[in-house]
Order: sequence, then C-alpha cells, then structure tokens
Amino acid sequence: MARASQRKSAIFSIAVFLCLLFPSLQANAYDRSCVDRLLSSPNTFLPDRCDFTNVRLANANLGYTNLSRLNLSGSDFSRSYLGEANLYKSNFSNSDLSQAIFTKAKLESADFSGSDLSRANLVGANMINANLYGVDLTGADMQHAVLRGVRSGSLIGVTAKLPSNWLIFRGYLVGPEANLAFANLYGVNFKGTSLRSANLNSAVLSYCDLTTTSIHGANITNANLSNAKLNPKDSGKIVIGKPKTLPKGWRIVAGKLKHY
Repeated sequence: MARASQRKSAIFSIAVFLCLLFPSLQANAYDRSCVDRLLSSPNTFLPDRCDFTNVRLANANLGYTNLSRLNLSGSDFSRSYLGEANLYKSNFSNSDLSQAIFTKAKLESADFSGSDLSRANLVGANMINANLYGVDLTGADMQHAVLRGVRSGSLIGVTAKLPSNWLIFRGYLVGPEANLAFANLYGVNFKGTSLRSANLNSAVLSYCDLTTTSIHGANITNANLSNAKLNPKDSGKIVIGKPKTLPKGWRIVAGKLKHY
C-alpha cells in the first residue's frame, strides 16, 4: 500500500510539473502525449492533431526534429537548438525564438509573423516562401540562408548578416526572387541588391533608383514605376505582366522592357 501510494504521489507530481512547464497542455490530452513523444524521441513523426500552442521549450535540444506542419504559435523556443530540424509549413507566429539556432533547418513555407528572431542563427536555413512579416531580426545571422519567395514587411531591427544581394529597405527583405507583392518601396535606392525574378505585383516603386540593379524576369503586374530610374541594361530583358505605370522613355514590347 505504501509503495502504491508513493507511485501515485510521484505520478501526480510529474503531472503537476508538466502542466506548469507546458500550461497550454492542461486541457488537451493529445498535447501531453505529443510532448512526451517529442521529448522522448525527437525524430518521431508527430501527427497534424498535435497542438503546441504557447508551449515553453526554451533551451531545448531539438536538432534534427520533425516539427513540420505543426501549430507552434505563441511558443517559447528561445536559445533552443533546432539545427537541421524539419519545420516545413510550421506556424511559429508570435513566438519567442530569440537566440535560437536554426542552422540548415528546413523552414520552407513556415509562418514566423510577429515573432522574435533577434540574435537567432539562421545560417544556411531553407526559408523559401517563409512569412517574416513583423519579425524582429535584430542581430540575426542569415548568411547563406535561401530566401527565395520570402514575404516580409514591418521588419524590426538590423540583421547581423544577410545573404549576398539581399538588403532590408523600409522594413522589407529585398533580393532576387523576393515576394514583394503590394510592398511600398517609394523612393528607395536599390544599390547593392537585385530584383531579378522578384514578385513586384502591385508594388509601389515610383521615384526609385534601379539604375544599378535589375528587374529581369520580375513580375511587375500593376506595379507603379512612375518616375523610377531603370537600369539601361534591362532594355530588352523579359518581364512578367503589365505594370500600372512606367517611367518616361520605357515601354513593354512582346514581354520585354524597351528603352527608347
């Protein structure tokens, strides 16, 4: 009887500890089992039903973990190691990811909107089509990260490092193949970057200086390029769509920019 009582007491203590550590799990039996599976076997497959909303896993070692397609919004993974983890299409919105390590992690189509990625290590991470709207990137190291199709806007802070040909202008990550649809980049001087194959659908680029960059292959559908200065070398280069306005001396002929 004494041993049985001790076992029940121990189990109760562990349950209380888990509820305090993971407050979001108190009302969801699935979440408790999911966290148990994650911590006991990080490489295990976690079903879509797993809900890690508001989970607290700061300083955790989750390298190579499969957390793809999970709801991790409002969570705390600060200072955690997630190197080479699979986070494809995961929702990290409004989360604390400060000083987290994501080296070579798969972050394709992940949602980081409103999150704190200050001083995070994103070196070599695959961030294709990721959502970085409203993210704090103060001191983040993003060198060699793949940013093709990345969405941004209202970014906070100055990064430590960015990939080649990428810069931040007016709160947007700007570079080749960036998703800058509807972005307001009025009057920006794009020296030091490239807009090749970027999505500039409905973007405001009036009075911009593009003389040292290229929009070859960019989608300029409904883009406002009034009074912009374009690169003469882009004359004859293919673009996609019909812009709202072009600067004087430029037109589109058979899908190509022409300077006359």
